[in-house]
Amino acid sequence: MEHVILSIVTSLKAFQAEARATLFSLQTQLQNSEKELHDAKVTIKQLTERVEFLEQLVAENKRQFEVNLQAIHVTYINVLESVFEKLQEYMLKDLSSLESINDELHIKYTNAFKQLGLQCTFHEI
Repeated sequence: MEHVILSIVTSLKAFQAEARATLFSLQTQLQNSEKELHDAKVTIKQLTERVEFLEQLVAENKRQFEVNLQAIHVTYINVLESVFEKLQEYMLKDLSSLESINDELHIKYTNAFKQLGLQCTFHEI
């Protein structure tokens, strides 16, 4: 009987040692998992902050793009207006300088037409 009890005690001690080893292994795994979870949370927090920063940066870049696009549009319109004003100025200047030549030609051809002695006037033709 003593031998059976000793055998049971030995088995219990072996089971206890094995249970302690398993418990230690599980505690180590739990600690490693907790550290990995903590590291993952830190990484997620950093990535979230980075994403928020990038979203703000994109929003600011979009705003600047729209402002620049409007400035380009205004500049383009101003340049076109300036070009057309200059063209109009040159055209009016050219027409003004041609006015005297036109008057001279009109007088010349009116006189030439009168010399033909026709019944109708130069304007009727």
